[in-house]
Amino acid sequence: MRIKNDVDKLYDTDLTDAAWSLIAPILPAARTGGRPRKTNLRAVLNAIFYLLRTGCQWRLLPREFPSWNTVYHYFRSWKNDGVWTCLQRSMYQQVRRQAGRAICPSVVIMDGQSVKTTERGGIRGFDAHKRVKGRKRHIVVDIFGLLIACRVEPADISDRKAAVLLLGGLAPLFPNIRTVSPMPDTKASSSRATCCAKRAGDYRSSDAASARLRSQVSPGLWSAASLGFAAIGA
Repeated sequence: MRIKNDVDKLYDTDLTDAAWSLIAPILPAARTGGRPRKTNLRAVLNAIFYLLRTGCQWRLLPREFPSWNTVYHYFRSWKNDGVWTCLQRSMYQQVRRQAGRAICPSVVIMDGQSVKTTERGGIRGFDAHKRVKGRKRHIVVDIFGLLIACRVEPADISDRKAAVLLLGGLAPLFPNIRTVSPMPDTKASSSRATCCAKRAGDYRSSDAASARLRSQVSPGLWSAASLGFAAIGA
């Protein structure tokens, strides 16, 4: 059974009506001229979220969704046009407002993870410290575990170099960030964190901030942000 309207909900990963009402205004309108759009964009998003959650291949998307090549076309187009960035930024600001926080955080948390990959496709390297051949993912989150930035590099890249690349472009979008802290309970040294922060821009690293964040950061939110964004970007 194909999804034929905006209220059908077949899977747990499908958008609710409330979520769709927030996302729909951000999606690009159909281009003028040519044939009118017939694709159900809500069904396209449902398919993308299904793939993200289950990890299935594009060609193995259930038949209830639009064809896999249609879904992939919209996914790539929205990525190239910056739609995903706008969507994430809009949702991020709304969550911060609801929590009674300023839209732009002043303290962020940074960490990395090396993951194994296959030999087929994509960049890869060897992390001699972790003994992992594949890619390294670095992300920056706020104290709620909400994603701010992410980069995927070969596993042989140093954390210092990755930090410079990751933090270097944050200032125009997040001008209030002043403190960059390593993830609580990690073995990252204060001197390394300080070096990374200074090389990336006008940031500082704070042991006190790291200790304070230990009681505020939700490990579940951190894991969700890391795994979720990596599934899209890695």
